[in-house]
Amino acid sequence: LRGSQKRDSAALGLYRQTLADTPSDVRAVADLARLLALTKTGTDEAAQLIGRALKQAGPSPELLETQAIVFLASGQFGQSVAALNAALQETETPRIHFYLALAEWKSGNLQAARKHVDRAAKAGLVAQEIHPLQRDTYHEMVADIGE
Repeated sequence: LRGSQKRDSAALGLYRQTLADTPSDVRAVADLARLLALTKTGTDEAAQLIGRALKQAGPSPELLETQAIVFLASGQFGQSVAALNAALQETETPRIHFYLALAEWKSGNLQAARKHVDRAAKAGLVAQEIHPLQRDTYHEMVADIGE
């Protein structure tokens, strides 16, 4: 666990340095927002960053997915579902279905969560593709919804 925390801390530092050097780097802005949300070390900052990235580059599936992760970390499950459904209009990926399953599960909508876990699996999602900080949650969700 400490090794993971050190890597996350180092990654946060690298993203911050990248943004200090090139503040218009949308990818770095989004990656920092994602990691802040996943580590739950700065969900307010993550929300500001993803808002900035969306304003700068416009909505794309990747940015909408990151926005959904920020919403999840903030407990805004309905907004997370909305962002992911918007991303799904552009492209269908296993990760989008994973995050939809997670948002629906957190909302208590087990039937929708089950549907998206199934779709993620059919699209090729494997647990190793899920961020390490979310793997335990993934396994807990799958066990809870009976998949």
